Amino acid sequence: MPWSTTRRGDYTPLQSDQPDEGEYISPTGDGDTRKGHVPVYSTPQEAHKSSLIFWATGGVALSTLLSVILFAISLFSEPWGRTPSSTVPPSLVPTRPNPYVHLSTVLAKVSNSELKPIVNFPPMTFQLNVSDPSRAMYEDAREQHTSLGQIFLDNRRIVVSPKTTTLMQFRNLDYAMERCVLVADIPEPAEKFDPSVSLADPTLVDVWRVDARTEISPYIGDTWYHAPKRLDLLTTLKFSYVNSSRSQEFPCPSGGFTAIELACSKTAGPDAKCHVDFWQDRRAKPTKGVYLIQRPGRAGERFW
Repeated sequence: MPWSTTRRGDYTPLQSDQPDEGEYISPTGDGDTRKGHVPVYSTPQEAHKSSLIFWATGGVALSTLLSVILFAISLFSEPWGRTPSSTVPPSLVPTRPNPYVHLSTVLAKVSNSELKPIVNFPPMTFQLNVSDPSRAMYEDAREQHTSLGQIFLDNRRIVVSPKTTTLMQFRNLDYAMERCVLVADIPEPAEKFDPSVSLADPTLVDVWRVDARTEISPYIGDTWYHAPKRLDLLTTLKFSYVNSSRSQEFPCPSGGFTAIELACSKTAGPDAKCHVDFWQDRRAKPTKGVYLIQRPGRAGERFW
């Protein structure tokens, strides 16, 4: 048998610039490849993914901590997160923009005496406890359960008794409709509306102007937490099933607000009963409740 010079070759692995997956590099850069210290990823995408997970986890933890802090703060403030009424000065309460800029100049020689009167209902009514020196206000609401869920009806409550007064604010509508009359007319049941009237017939009610220079609303800061102070007596109305009652005309400037408080009359005799309690709906027909009638005219002009 002839002698063969063939022999098996040794395997020599090629060098690679990228370390194997799971390999570790010494942070000192001295070539030490012992396991430990800093991980090396096989691709840049894996490194980017790990970084995203780290920052996302940190963000969730920070958001959770902030929510817990805010919740704890709300527990120690006024009920249900209310802040003291002094925290929002009247000068910082947002106001509606004036839609009638320079309209007086344009319509200086135009008469609007032929315009029809406007019926104006208050968008909100609030109740006050007579015995409460802080004059804190609260709002009653009517709700209805439907197949789509619970809805709140556009009903406003009027309550006047020896223990309770009602504050309401009207937004004076339209331009140069500034001759106003306040009407009190007991509502009647209508389709899909029950006023739930409870009345000591008749009841005399004093109508006080209140110092509300800005809009009062549950949606504007703390404007509705405490009732403004009374200014002067506007009129006294008689609430009765028999007839409606109206005030004399008074000015209600365009773009402004008319805020009043209804209270038991001080002019009633010692034996007179004072009790008014009903709901009103501006969409119900016939139109009844406590509302304004605005007629054409400027507040600075003589009413005719």
